[in-house]
Amino acid sequence: MSPDFPLIIADESVDARIIRSLGDQGFSIYSIIHESPGITDSEVIKIAIQKMGS
Repeated sequence: MSPDFPLIIADESVDARIIRSLGDQGFSIYSIIHESPGITDSEVIKIAIQKMGS
């Protein structure tokens, strides 16, 4: 990943082809469907806030 690119949090509604394409281009992706499927929107927001501090 390029240090110029922030981590992208991809919610479950983001198509797998988009996630794969972004990853192939060097973006760092946290995919909800792969890491935490079925979580609530509030939990997605908590993950995003947590990842911002990482």
